[in-house]
Amino acid sequence: MCHLSRRQNVTLIAMRRKVIFIFVLLSVLPSYSQSLGELARKERERREKAGKASRVIRNEDIKNIGNGKVTVTSPPPATEEPAAGEVPSMPPAAMPVAAPPLQDENYWRSAFKEARLDLKLAQNRGLVLELKVNELRNRFFTESDGSTRTLIEQELNKTLADLQTNQAEITKAEESLKKLEEAARKANVPPAWMREEVIPSSAGAPPN
Repeated sequence: MCHLSRRQNVTLIAMRRKVIFIFVLLSVLPSYSQSLGELARKERERREKAGKASRVIRNEDIKNIGNGKVTVTSPPPATEEPAAGEVPSMPPAAMPVAAPPLQDENYWRSAFKEARLDLKLAQNRGLVLELKVNELRNRFFTESDGSTRTLIEQELNKTLADLQTNQAEITKAEESLKKLEEAARKANVPPAWMREEVIPSSAGAPPN
């Protein structure tokens, strides 16, 4: 066996180390590349499952934002689906609006007739109350019995209060008639529709 020089021995040892290193590297590369691919695949699946994660705003984030606007989005409200066999409820229909009355000749004649009748009734009631007040006063001054005078005085005070209420009713009826006349003039109602209907008297009718 030939003895190698020291330099040749060092070169031979270095070559053996290189061969061993290459052999080990070749054996590790497949598993290493496989582990990298597996990690990349798992990370991609995790991101797909997680979706868009909600961000938690911390105090540090608020300080960094300063006066900027923060938009907060909320999920749409969930709609309740009707159960099986249940008829879905419909929104309530709008109530029909009543049409205004037709302001023809009949309307205006009836309106003026009613307004004049209210005024006439109030005036007639006032006349009755005035007659009653006069009668009670006469009885009060001609009555000599004290207890009877007290009763007459109480009834007189009540009648005077009714007469005062009647004066307010007459004033209100007169104002209503004036407002109706103004509305008729603004609507260009013919004067004939505003006149009071006169019922012919049967006193002057010729005998049968």
